[in-house]
Amino acid sequence: MPKGRRRALTGRWVGAGYQAEGVDGGPPLDAKLILDITAHSKTVKATGEYTSKVGATEEHTKFAMEGGFFHDRFLKFDYKNTDDTAIQFGAITAELSPDGRTIRGRYIGYGPFSERLVNGSIELHKQV
Repeated sequence: MPKGRRRALTGRWVGAGYQAEGVDGGPPLDAKLILDITAHSKTVKATGEYTSKVGATEEHTKFAMEGGFFHDRFLKFDYKNTDDTAIQFGAITAELSPDGRTIRGRYIGYGPFSERLVNGSIELHKQV
């Protein structure tokens, strides 16, 4: 991975996630996302958390991500909950903007609150 793109990826990213279908087929879910990304020469790792309102309860989840960077602009991550008692995992494919300040993408995985496969979109902005 080129040094400049590695520098662009490394750091704190803040944004939102949107789950297309909510719990029990209910309304879509919105989530606040925070990621701390570290880009290495061949891999990209991240830790993060999301906060989402499920019914009347605000849920907080921490997760770990690992993946790679392709063609100097595409990210592919696998993610899983850091609590090994929780069943939550999935994959994200995203694109880093040309200016290195925005990541937009899609995810699919298993959601612990929905208790089924979920999918949606994410948008993150680099904190400087």
